[in-house]
Amino acid sequence: MNLPRASQILIRALGAAFAIGLAGCAVAQPAPGREPSFTADQLRIDLTAWQDWLRSTHPDLAHSADTAELDRQVEALGNSLTGQYSPLEAWMALSRLNPVYADAHTGLAIPSFPDADFPPVEIRDGHAWIGAAIAPESGLRPGERVVTVDGIDIDAMIANVLPHIRGETDSLRERILQLRFAEYLAFWSGRTRFNQIELQGIAGNRFSHSYTPQTDRPGEDGAAFSVEFRNHSAILSVRTFDLARFETFNTFLTDAFARIAARDSERLIIDIRENGGGARELSDRLLAYLTEDRYTPTSAITARIAPENIARIPGAELGQVVHLPFPQWVEPPAGLEYRFSGEIIVLIGPDTYSQGIVFANIVQDFQIGRIAGLPTEGAANQTGQVQRFTLPQTGFEARSPLYIFWRASGEASSSPVQPDILLPHAGEEQLTALLNMLGED
Repeated sequence: MNLPRASQILIRALGAAFAIGLAGCAVAQPAPGREPSFTADQLRIDLTAWQDWLRSTHPDLAHSADTAELDRQVEALGNSLTGQYSPLEAWMALSRLNPVYADAHTGLAIPSFPDADFPPVEIRDGHAWIGAAIAPESGLRPGERVVTVDGIDIDAMIANVLPHIRGETDSLRERILQLRFAEYLAFWSGRTRFNQIELQGIAGNRFSHSYTPQTDRPGEDGAAFSVEFRNHSAILSVRTFDLARFETFNTFLTDAFARIAARDSERLIIDIRENGGGARELSDRLLAYLTEDRYTPTSAITARIAPENIARIPGAELGQVVHLPFPQWVEPPAGLEYRFSGEIIVLIGPDTYSQGIVFANIVQDFQIGRIAGLPTEGAANQTGQVQRFTLPQTGFEARSPLYIFWRASGEASSSPVQPDILLPHAGEEQLTALLNMLGED
C-alpha cells in the first residue's frame, strides 16, 4: 500500500471528523414503559452482536482497555443473564461493560430523551449540586444539593447509574452524567417532566422548590468564556469548544485580545480545566491569537478499515488495521490584529477532555506555551470518528471509534497530558498557587 498517498486521501476526506467531545453520548429511543420487556436470551443475542461488531470496528481495544479483563467480563455477563428485563434493566445489565473499555467513545449509549429538562447540576462526591451555570434569575443557588426530584432519591440514582457510564475514569463519568443529567433522570424515572425538587441548602436546611423551566435554566453564553486581569497577567477562561458557540466565541476573542493588548499584559493564562471538548474550529481560532507558525494536531492515525472508510485508502482490505502518517497542518492567518506575543501558560486538569486535550497537545508539542495544573484523565492520544451500531433485540446503540489520532510529537501511548508545571489543588486555590509561583499575587 502507498501509505503517503493514502494519508493524503484521508486528510481530504476526514476534514472536521477529528472534532470529538463528551456531549455526544445519547441515542434516540422510545420512553421506558412503551417498549416490551426483554428475555435473557435476547440480551445474549445483543451482547454477542455488540462484541462481534466492536471487534471488527475498533482499531485497537488495548489502547484503553485491559482486553483479558474485558473477555472475562463479557463471559461473566453472558452467564449471569436470567429472567425478564425492562428497558432500563436491560441497559443496566449490558452497560456494565462500559467502564471496562475506559474510553468515552466506546460502549453502550444511554437512550436519548430530548424533551427531558432539568436545571444545570454538578456531580461530585456521589451527589448532584445546583451548578454555577444556573441563571441569576432562578430561585435556585449554586451549591445547593439536590436530594429528591418528585420523590426520586438522587443519591441512589447516581450510585446506581455512575458505574454504567462510559469514560476513562470516575471523574469523567461524573462529567458525562453532569452533562446529560436530565436524560439519565428521565431514563431512571420513566418521565421527562419534573415538578418538585427537594434541596439541602448551604446552611444544611432542607426545602422544596417548584421547578420552573423558564427561570431554572443555565445562564447566558458569557459564562462559557471570560477574561480577567491580575497585575501583569491576563486570565482567559474557555470552558467549551462547542461549535454552536463559534460566533459568540469569535466575538469574545476579538474583544478579549483587544483588552489584553490595551492593558499590555505580559503573560496569558488560558484556563481550560473545565473544557470537555467540542470542535476544532474554535480551538484553531484561539490558536490564531497565540502563534503565527503552522502546527498540526496529529502526526499519524491508526485506522480500522471498514465499509465507512475503505474507499479512502487505496489497496486496503476490510477488517485490516493500518497505521498512516496523518499531519493536518494549519497556517494561522498572517497579520492578525492583537495576536499575543508574551508568555503563555495553559491550565489543564482532570476534566479537560477531547478537543481540550488536543489544544493542550498542540501548545505543548509546538512549544507555544507551557502546560500547568494536573494531568488529564483522558489519554493524550484520543480516539475519534465514532461509529454507531443498533443492537438487534433491544434497539440500544453501541459506539466505537474507527481511529486513534496520535499527537504531533509522535509519542505513542495511552498516557494523559502531563503538565510542564505540576500544581496540586483545584479551582481558585490552584490558580492562586500558579499566580504566586509567577510572582503575581
